[in-house]
Amino acid sequence: MAHNDQVMVAIRLPSHSLYISVARAATRSFSSLIPLTEEERGMIELAVGEACDNAVRYCDSDADFFEVRLQNSDSDLIIEVSNSGSCFIPERPVAMPDVFAENGRGLALMEYLMDDVEFLPEKDRTTVRMRKALSR
Repeated sequence: MAHNDQVMVAIRLPSHSLYISVARAATRSFSSLIPLTEEERGMIELAVGEACDNAVRYCDSDADFFEVRLQNSDSDLIIEVSNSGSCFIPERPVAMPDVFAENGRGLALMEYLMDDVEFLPEKDRTTVRMRKALSR
């Protein structure tokens, strides 16, 4: 794919932790088509996995699905992870928890790994939008 080709891919998956690996695989496949280093691909895949885990684990238990949308432009990759229910919006910035904490690292990791992270609440869904600048 030429660098200036813009593509958008969306995948809707059942709201169950078993499908997070499918979202990560789709992210890895999409990111292989755009100019990123292998390290950046790994960072993006990890951030998407954390966002999907939060969408499945911490949002309304009646949420039927979560979605991952990936879109590139000339300058960056935009990834949105949405759930079909409401979800909490964290206070910002998010601090990394104590080294012995059993959870709570996902949001801090997403902010560390990506160039920008936004939380976009709507009536019946919550979206996390992440941006990663493309390598030149």
